[in-house]
Amino acid sequence: MSAPVLILGPQRPTPNLRAHLDRCVEPGLVALITAGWRHDEDEVGPLHKHIGRPLEHLRLYAIMDQVLREAPDLARAYHARQARILAYKEVYRISLRAAFNAVRELRRQAPIDPELFQPDLEDAFEALRQIDTRLLRRVQEIHEAHAEVAAPYLDHPAVQRARARILAELEPARALLLAGGHVGVLRNRLRFFGLEEAICALPSQGVPVFCWSAGAMVLTERVVLFYDDPPHGHGEAEVLGEGFGLLPGMVLLPHARLRLDLADEERVALFAGRFSPRICVGLEPGAALELDPATGTIVDHSLPRSVFCLQPDGSLADGGPP
Repeated sequence: MSAPVLILGPQRPTPNLRAHLDRCVEPGLVALITAGWRHDEDEVGPLHKHIGRPLEHLRLYAIMDQVLREAPDLARAYHARQARILAYKEVYRISLRAAFNAVRELRRQAPIDPELFQPDLEDAFEALRQIDTRLLRRVQEIHEAHAEVAAPYLDHPAVQRARARILAELEPARALLLAGGHVGVLRNRLRFFGLEEAICALPSQGVPVFCWSAGAMVLTERVVLFYDDPPHGHGEAEVLGEGFGLLPGMVLLPHARLRLDLADEERVALFAGRFSPRICVGLEPGAALELDPATGTIVDHSLPRSVFCLQPDGSLADGGPP
């Protein structure tokens, strides 16, 4: 019998994890991954107290650091690859800014004469999407050029041993909790140990997955970073890279009301149009979407106004994806 994936809103300041955990999972051990918390990975006391049940904490951040300390050649290769990816993303941002300027200008022109300008606006949107797609392709090419760290869990003994230990700790758990934090760090560590397939297979094995914030974002097809008014850099959303694909057809936006100017209809419309046909879903505290991965159906258990979808016309539709 398959189990659901629970997509929750941010767990601060008002957590709802326990209510849905108790509703869906019999009492017993659950596994937790907090690698996205980085150096605060071990600060799980409040969460453990909140759920009120035995917890197996899979310390991926610390385990990976230990593996890289013990294997300096692997560490050098890994950091060299990541440096090339970061360097390419500077080029990606240059292309992104130019494409955004074209879309914005054509959005202003299109209402004047839709028949004349609308095809060009659609082409500009498509050019924006192609820049995102090109990023994914170029990052994949960089991974392939660094074959020694493309899948270290397949051929490096230290990583293989660590992965076996992680999977053994996960095996008896009645559910997996995938927490938030830095989404890039979380995704990279999950991939370093080759855990994508194991996590995505859990629901078909009858093990529910509870995810929130970055933990939910990594399970989508594409991970999107977003902040309309960042403390540094520009305010355009960026594709971080591919996710694990357990949550298809969605771009998840935790704390969207804080991080996006949702009163700006032009920005909302541009965001939704750029990532169409995927649905852009805002998640606030109190959100709870229960997905059946076998059928793709979603049951919305969310509190009012805690989930909404960005629309191509710049409006917001209350509730989760249809």
